[in-house]
Amino acid sequence: MKKIIALFAIWLAGVAPISAEEVVKSPGPEDEQAVISATKEYVAALDASKYDESWAQFAPEIQKTMIKFTYTSGLKLMRTGLGDIKMRKPYGLSFIKDLKNAPPGSYAAYFLDSEFQRVSGQEKVILMKSQGKWMIAGYFFEKSVRFDQKAK
Repeated sequence: MKKIIALFAIWLAGVAPISAEEVVKSPGPEDEQAVISATKEYVAALDASKYDESWAQFAPEIQKTMIKFTYTSGLKLMRTGLGDIKMRKPYGLSFIKDLKNAPPGSYAAYFLDSEFQRVSGQEKVILMKSQGKWMIAGYFFEKSVRFDQKAK
């Protein structure tokens, strides 16, 4: 299942991982709040299994690179493996200019520590400024590995 989640996350995003030289200064508090609001709306749709609704939140530039059926069915498979959300806590927000292997534009990455029914990990939601507003460009989930501290 871990391989499926990792491969799906890479495909789903359609963009390369963020490298340090691409991170730029925040454009301002209005953009920060818009990114946070768009992310909350997106993950709420995912948590409610509203995958068609989550698809509608993607930037048109990104939708052109994906097939809706593949996105929704793959996301459903991944989220079923995670179980219901128990806790989600934001831990970072970065703005990126001209993300590699993606349409030109301004991007943001919002990072969340998340605990689901069956697994814990980190969610990364990538957003793109499109048509004057922040829209979804990708979704990653990376499973956390926990080790027992007891010596045997």
